[in-house]
Amino acid sequence: MKNFFEKEEVRKLINKIKKELSSAFRPLFFFHDDCDGICSFLILYKILPQAEKPYVIVKSDPYVDKRFIGKLRYANPDKVVVLDLADIKQSFLERSNQHIIWLDHHGPAEKKNNRILYLNPRLYGCNYPVSALCYEIAGKPENLLWIATIGCIADWHVPDFFPLFLKRYPDLAEQRPIGDIIYKTKLGKIIRILSFALMGRSKEAYPYIEHIKKLQSPYELLNAETSHARIILKKYERINKEYQSLFARVLKNIKKQRERQLFLFTYSNAKYSLTKELANELIYLFPEKIIIIGREKNSEISLSLRARKLDLRKAISYSLKGLCGYGGGHECAAGATIKKSDFSLFLERLETFMSQHRQ
Repeated sequence: MKNFFEKEEVRKLINKIKKELSSAFRPLFFFHDDCDGICSFLILYKILPQAEKPYVIVKSDPYVDKRFIGKLRYANPDKVVVLDLADIKQSFLERSNQHIIWLDHHGPAEKKNNRILYLNPRLYGCNYPVSALCYEIAGKPENLLWIATIGCIADWHVPDFFPLFLKRYPDLAEQRPIGDIIYKTKLGKIIRILSFALMGRSKEAYPYIEHIKKLQSPYELLNAETSHARIILKKYERINKEYQSLFARVLKNIKKQRERQLFLFTYSNAKYSLTKELANELIYLFPEKIIIIGREKNSEISLSLRARKLDLRKAISYSLKGLCGYGGGHECAAGATIKKSDFSLFLERLETFMSQHRQ
């Protein structure tokens, strides 16, 4: 049986995407603010010869919509490239006329316009991080192997080129379960360093993206070999102190609730959102639980949810009906944002869904 990248339809689509990219004189990139998003961007950024390749890191709501029309007009691109983002809203499409290359692994979403080239492995019954899609499109160059591997492993996916990574960088990781790679190897530390570098508001993240763009190897970052690496590491060390303090509180709470399948922890008054990182590490340590980590800000609570035996996309959709909030993601890893006033009802519905869909 052919794998995803060997399918004739997929090969044709990849070739079309390569042609569109090669003919662009000024592509504008939109990418998600996580490791898969930044690594996807870096792969395509580094293979394209164009002098100017403006980009937008998408935070908060994980889609492209009318919020970015001003950036679109300012950049004046001939092509738009959307990476690791779940949707492109009609409000954006109505105000743009560029051809769009959209690479994603959420949903899948509905392709809303003939100007869009949409590659999503979910349409073929499989799931690959966008870093893997971009690496395939790039022709799998050896100098970008480390970037593609970081993006995939960060998204809890061991790519088929991981053995090549281990051969090239044997001291950074080893063939282990994905959770052990993330939390017990040097590669996992690199993932956390990059994740923390992207945190904060967009204005704070952009300078660090510029430093990340200039990195030439994983060792440069791990060993603080250049000024770019040292600047990134300084932010990592600052945020890691906050993370470790918060994680100690979370761990203390979850150990008190060993009998409960659902674990909920919320916090406030923190500069950075660490919900995703906390939820990921907790589901690694406690795979039998359903994890919900929430950060209170203003009148809303932003949630990261993790589960091994519950379809979180369906659970969130069921629990949010009629409420003031939104959410989505993958079956085992998802996010949601909801008004504080609706949070109790959301939890009640989630408990109901869990009781009806126990595996």
